[in-house]
Amino acid sequence: MRYSMNFGCLLIILVSLLLTQLNAQTQPHPEDLLFQPGSLLMQELAAGENAALVIQHGNGNEAGIKQMHQAGTDANVAYARQEGRKNAIALSQDGSCLHSYVVQDGNRNSYNAEVSGVNLTTLVVQQGNRNTITQKLTESVNAEAILMQVGNDNEIIHEIDGAVNQSFKVIQEGDGQSIIIRQSYGN
Repeated sequence: MRYSMNFGCLLIILVSLLLTQLNAQTQPHPEDLLFQPGSLLMQELAAGENAALVIQHGNGNEAGIKQMHQAGTDANVAYARQEGRKNAIALSQDGSCLHSYVVQDGNRNSYNAEVSGVNLTTLVVQQGNRNTITQKLTESVNAEAILMQVGNDNEIIHEIDGAVNQSFKVIQEGDGQSIIIRQSYGN
């Protein structure tokens, strides 16, 4: 399946680069490679797809992304990166071929998402400080999610209501840690 392979490759590259950065602070941010002008986002925009890009450096940081009912092979793509301070992302996606990539680097972090549709791919990386992920998948088919927290207070709440053919990975390293997974029905 094309989505699983692309998502897996992206995850391997992102995690490898993230670990390299953690070991050598002089390296560029791994997320910067994801958000370069020649990135996947530019390809999506050139193809006329429904894509959103949010990059925030420092201080108050808040962002909301809402994407609905766009059809196509990579129809709804959201990339968000927040670096430093209060952070907060609210994401809502509904439709087909939904892809979201969120990186929050440092300070208060927070990620809240409600996603419904077919062929979903989610990657969330929170590096350092207060962390918190709340994600709800509703009536979703072919959903793949990777939620990663590195350091500090952590917490992941992943709710699945009526999802079919879904898989997810949760990775937490260090400090407070808490994982709650609620699954109503589906598999």
